[in-house]
Amino acid sequence: MKIKTGLYIAATFCLLAFSATSCSDDDEVSVEPLTEESVRGDYAGSILAGTGEAADAALSVGDDIIIADFPVDSIVKLAVPAAAYDEAMASVPAVCCAVGYSAKVYGLNLLLALRPDPLEFEVNYEGTGHKIVAELYASLNGNFNGSDQSLSFELLLKTLTVDGNEVNVKEALPYKFSGYKLQE
Repeated sequence: MKIKTGLYIAATFCLLAFSATSCSDDDEVSVEPLTEESVRGDYAGSILAGTGEAADAALSVGDDIIIADFPVDSIVKLAVPAAAYDEAMASVPAVCCAVGYSAKVYGLNLLLALRPDPLEFEVNYEGTGHKIVAELYASLNGNFNGSDQSLSFELLLKTLTVDGNEVNVKEALPYKFSGYKLQE
């Protein structure tokens, strides 16, 4: 009886050891370490303006983040009389937005401290050119996710002037970017 019980216990341990063995092929997955330069590249995504307007956006990240055609529709709406909006928008060139940044590795992410330059552009309405200056700021850090190569950040309208006169901006107008790095 003792021999049968001993064999039974030994067989149970053998089966238990066999079932606990992994079936994976133990190939190591190589993960490229994240650095401050990992964020550099071209991105495609969208910018959602505070007024609910979404626009396709392409940007490039090098020493600065460059959005070659920043959507200024909401800014122009605040800056010009309602009756002149269509005429003013027809005269708006592509507005470039440059955002300085510093990056810090935090696990699988890069946190980006953002420093946007003011947007400066000219619109024409009622036969006259008008200079618009929109100062932006970032209330939060931007984020680059190293695992899926996504980039997201938010810029807010701080102050707005037309021909040197400040326009009353009742609340900060947000611009939220989210997109993915294009494959090289």
